[in-house]
Amino acid sequence: EIEKNGIKYPKIVLAQAILETAWFKSPVCRNKHNLFGLTNPRTGKYYEFNHWTESVKAYYTKVQYRYKGGNYLLWLKKIGYAEDPGYIRAVIRVLRQL
Repeated sequence: EIEKNGIKYPKIVLAQAILETAWFKSPVCRNKHNLFGLTNPRTGKYYEFNHWTESVKAYYTKVQYRYKGGNYLLWLKKIGYAEDPGYIRAVIRVLRQL
């Protein structure tokens, strides 16, 4: 689904989904079909999707559309994708398992 939607760096994005959902077991994943912990900046609440594939599309329209090139992991850090300062290291740990 990630590749089908033309998302760049599909393996990194898959690692993000795995990390964000604790291997697709988190309540946000199971109840809201949100694979990336995407939140509405106005309300601070998690977006809720009818199907997980919608969250993949939303990853592009809410995050990746801004990417203009360079090291993707550094770009994620630069835009403040996650609050956790160790987020990029955690993504790399998941990547090594794939």
